[in-house]
Amino acid sequence: MKRILFILLLFIPLGLSEQVISSTVSYATGPRTYLDVINDGNTKGWYIAEVGDLTKDGTDSVSVWADHLGSGRDLLAADNTPAQPVWSANGIQFNGVENYMRATFDYNQPEFLYIVCNWTVGETSESILDGLTTSYGRIYQSSSVLIAARAPTSSGNHSFTYGSLGIIRVLFNGASSKLIFNNATPTTWNCGANNMDAITIGCRGAIDYFAEVLVSEIIARKVSDIAGDEAILYNYLKNKYGL
Repeated sequence: MKRILFILLLFIPLGLSEQVISSTVSYATGPRTYLDVINDGNTKGWYIAEVGDLTKDGTDSVSVWADHLGSGRDLLAADNTPAQPVWSANGIQFNGVENYMRATFDYNQPEFLYIVCNWTVGETSESILDGLTTSYGRIYQSSSVLIAARAPTSSGNHSFTYGSLGIIRVLFNGASSKLIFNNATPTTWNCGANNMDAITIGCRGAIDYFAEVLVSEIIARKVSDIAGDEAILYNYLKNKYGL
């Protein structure tokens, strides 16, 4: 009987009967956690606003925001202090005037980003995210209650709540692209085929249209996450930040 049971278990396909439970998914082989997903080889950068990952001065101005995975794909600020965002216990604050950070590396579609942020409403076209080239992976304000994304084709508008902490998920992946704030219905569109080639935080790729935004955590993936893995990462962030 034991031998028969062993043979049957061998033929249970991995991934069957997935079930979302908090920040884990149950598989035939056991629970898959957010760390399993992040360490699966598809994460290009994991940026957590904690002191151990930052290079900052006595005024808490941040010059380097290191990839938590130690890849060297670190977000760098300009050398002059006025251009550097400021750390606090809640995250890294970009002032909407001249603060930005950028990590330049080979980042191409599919590009899936999870961003925990508190974005203060400002002017139309202000951008919290872009690639190396303007609008090759951009998230921007389209009105006082809406955001949009483009790479370079625009997603159209997506409802957004400014002035409170939330999670933006954006997948740049040609005709399979999507934009989601918190757990709203995704806005789907064809973003085009351009690649980000960098992560720029706090402004547009051309270093303009600065946004006033507090950023707490970013997970940058190079994969179109399956539903189970996306749920794991979303629930990890949701639970961590009490959203």
